[in-house]
Amino acid sequence: MSKVKVKSIEKAEAYPINSMSSFSFRNGAPVINFELAPTPNKLIDTSTLRLNFRLVCGTGSGDDFRFFNNQETYGARSAATGLATGNLNSRVGPVSVLDSVKLTNFKNEVIEEIRNYSRLNASVIPMLNSFQRFKNSLSNVYYTFGNKVAQQLRSNAPMNCSIPIRAGLFQSGQPLNIQNLGGLKIDLNLSPDSFVFNCLDSDNGMTGNNNSGDGASYYQLSEVSLSFNYLVLDQNIPPSNEVIPYSAYNSYLQVIHSSDNQNTLNLALSSVRSAFQNFIASNRINNYLVDSLQTPSLRNAPYAVANAVQIKELSHIRNGVKYPKQYSIDERAVLDQGLYAHPTHLLRDYVNSVRSINLIKSSLVSPETQATHSVSATDYDKPDGGETGDELFGQGTRYDMLNMGSGAEFLNSNYTVRILSTLDGGSPNNAYTFCLSNQGLGVKNMNVNPIS
Repeated sequence: MSKVKVKSIEKAEAYPINSMSSFSFRNGAPVINFELAPTPNKLIDTSTLRLNFRLVCGTGSGDDFRFFNNQETYGARSAATGLATGNLNSRVGPVSVLDSVKLTNFKNEVIEEIRNYSRLNASVIPMLNSFQRFKNSLSNVYYTFGNKVAQQLRSNAPMNCSIPIRAGLFQSGQPLNIQNLGGLKIDLNLSPDSFVFNCLDSDNGMTGNNNSGDGASYYQLSEVSLSFNYLVLDQNIPPSNEVIPYSAYNSYLQVIHSSDNQNTLNLALSSVRSAFQNFIASNRINNYLVDSLQTPSLRNAPYAVANAVQIKELSHIRNGVKYPKQYSIDERAVLDQGLYAHPTHLLRDYVNSVRSINLIKSSLVSPETQATHSVSATDYDKPDGGETGDELFGQGTRYDMLNMGSGAEFLNSNYTVRILSTLDGGSPNNAYTFCLSNQGLGVKNMNVNPIS
């Protein structure tokens, strides 16, 4: 057979097989299913794949529907009118509607699954993008603005979104032969409305029951599609046996509540490049009263900023031995210095775990987001309203220290994190753990065998 060449590029668009006028958690349609059929002479250019949808946020229905925050049309918000006010997380934006992403073939063999998808993006998107990028590009790519007021104002009208999907198979940059996989199914599970929105009220500052029409705040997705480019080949190619390498995230959820907390996970991954956690108080998940996608520090009840918890010591452990560092990160001396002290070693390792700190060109992390500025806040960009408590907090470690794509073995080894803090023992906090690992997809006879 002569060498296969790309003869043309073809635009393509796929629509959900569970065709509906709109998708929403509220109306009992929280799953979007796509199917991409095998094509013997076409490859998918994964770098061009986008999820497209029209997003509407508000309350009520029919003639009683009200967009969020639209005071120009509906008049000033007040207890008398009861008009809806609310917001998406300003750093994640419409991505917050995606709870999980699952890839399978037509035989329902699982290729990849990313749970807690929006919590993953709550760390990754702001960590890798400065406020300038939020203003200039992310406001177009993700419809997220890095500023609460701007995000509220944009919710006054439908948002036409076109976003990439952060799945390893689509992030590899390599053309994808769907025929080898035996077809491809993409299942998107949507988040509950109470997870997506935090809603404000003029009476008490916040309410989860913004009654305007027939109920609380909700979102709807319509005109949903996948768009991508096909690389059209000059001849058909038969199915082949190969291993497709890529890096992908796995997600785990744990609860932290004690001052000396040691959680152990069996990752079942053979090559982990990095691992990180972000936190939020357990009662702030699926709660209209607060933003479920904040990434604050650990908190004691009642979870106010004044009750922020200090992590005094942190250890990453593999099979009972500290690894990759052979010592614990001890921040006691730094934290004892007072108001503007910050656990910088902890923060540096967290940033490094999301992406090598040597490769990050811009980030939202700043003295303002970390609440460590010692002069007037007007001297800094205020990427999220300048509110103390909107910090980009977490902890993590990188095993690929040389940035070569290598990873540590956790297939038969336990992953343990020990956190010594000032938690009071009665204030549960959710800890979302994300592991980026080298994975592969063994393809043979149009069957797949994921290699972790």
